[in-house]
Amino acid sequence: MANKTYQLINWLSMNLKLTLPDDRSTRVLFAGGKMYPKWFPGRFSTDDKEIQKALESHKWFNTEYRLTQSSGEKFDARPVSNSSAPGLPQGGNDDTLNEIIYEGIVTAKEVKRYLIEKKGASPGQVKNVDAIDKFCEEHHIVFMDWITQREADDKG
Repeated sequence: MANKTYQLINWLSMNLKLTLPDDRSTRVLFAGGKMYPKWFPGRFSTDDKEIQKALESHKWFNTEYRLTQSSGEKFDARPVSNSSAPGLPQGGNDDTLNEIIYEGIVTAKEVKRYLIEKKGASPGQVKNVDAIDKFCEEHHIVFMDWITQREADDKG
C-alpha cells in the first residue's frame, strides 16, 4: 500500500470529517503543527486507500490541505496562494511526526478487526487490549474515539 502524507496549508491542526466510499463517515486529525521556533502546519499520514480517496475528493483538498508525500516521493509543501503564515517548510520533510490517526472506531473488537484487515496484524498480535496497545504504539497508530471511550469507561 502507498503511504501518503497530507499537510495543512494555513493551519496548525484540523479535525476533518470524511465520508468514505461506502457512505461510512470517519474523522482524521491533522496534528503536529507548531509555531516555534519555526511555523509548521499540521500533517496526517495514511496508507488506507478509502481515506486517501475521500481526502483527495474532499472540497478542501488543495485549498485547506494538500498532498505532500507519497511513498517516499516528496512534493512542494508550500501553498499555491499567498499565505500569511511565515516560514513554510520545503517538501514537508519532518520525520518526527509519523503518527497515523484514525477516528470513528470505539470498541476493541473494531480496532482488532481494523488492524487485521487494514494493517496486516495477525490475530495473535492483537489478542487483547494490551497487545493492541503495543501494536498501535509500534506502528504509530492512534484510534482517538477508542481512547476517549476507554477513558470515559474508566471514569464511569
